[in-house]
Amino acid sequence: MFCFILILVPLLVPYEESQTNRWSPLLVFQPSELVKLVVVCLLAKYYSYCGDKVKGYVQGVIAPILIGGVFCYLIHKGVDLGGAAVVGMIVAMLMFSSGARKSHLMSLLLFVPVVMKAVGSYVYRSDRIIAWQDPWPYASGIGMQIVQSYYAFANGGIFGVGPGKGQQKLFFLPEASTDYIFSIVGEEFGLIGVFFVSSLFLALLWRGFMIARAARTISGYYIALGMTLCVVFPAFFNMLVALSIIPAKGLPLPFFSFGGTSMMVSSLAVGVVLGVHSQSRMESPLAKKVFSV
Repeated sequence: MFCFILILVPLLVPYEESQTNRWSPLLVFQPSELVKLVVVCLLAKYYSYCGDKVKGYVQGVIAPILIGGVFCYLIHKGVDLGGAAVVGMIVAMLMFSSGARKSHLMSLLLFVPVVMKAVGSYVYRSDRIIAWQDPWPYASGIGMQIVQSYYAFANGGIFGVGPGKGQQKLFFLPEASTDYIFSIVGEEFGLIGVFFVSSLFLALLWRGFMIARAARTISGYYIALGMTLCVVFPAFFNMLVALSIIPAKGLPLPFFSFGGTSMMVSSLAVGVVLGVHSQSRMESPLAKKVFSV
């Protein structure tokens, strides 16, 4: 585990080209993206050894929080609250699916004040909350992204203006290729494109759950489930931010947003899920009969 923590060391090194430390100054690489997969693998290994002991408070709540909490803290120190929130939610979902007592899981609510304090610890985070509540008075300042995102969806209508014909990405909507790529999808492909992209991630979520349920080992179950959440959670966060349902968090839309780290990690996560599925098929009675011929 100590070796994996070293992945986040670059987050603690100041980087002049960005206001945050979430990128490595040595490589164009975002360590917090890879950490999601690391946390899933660690928890899958832990639950495969833990067994029914998850019914206990220490094994079911304290230990997973310690495993995920170290990474969440380091990611937050890199001024990446969105990445820390995704890792925290993945840990919470795996804890819930492990069979831990619900009464024990209620103690996770104690982290709500911690999150609220983290949101208020930086001015730009407070500004995002203010802009999210009512962006129109701040249309030329902190609310500009939300307002321009509204314009993008409004311009797209039902069928969109056509691929490549969107105007908001031309110096109007900041981060149009990353954080607000979903707004460009809405402008160029309209409501139909929005529903189509959303349906793709819902299908990925459903299929990932089915593969996890069919896994032959406990570790395979948690790996398939966790890897699916590593892709789906950022996707839903990104779409909800673009629609201004939740405040801005700065998370990419997997397989759509510009950025090699997100593409690499998302592809790796899907590949691992497919590997679990392939192993489950090979170990099924029908597959053994077919391949033994």
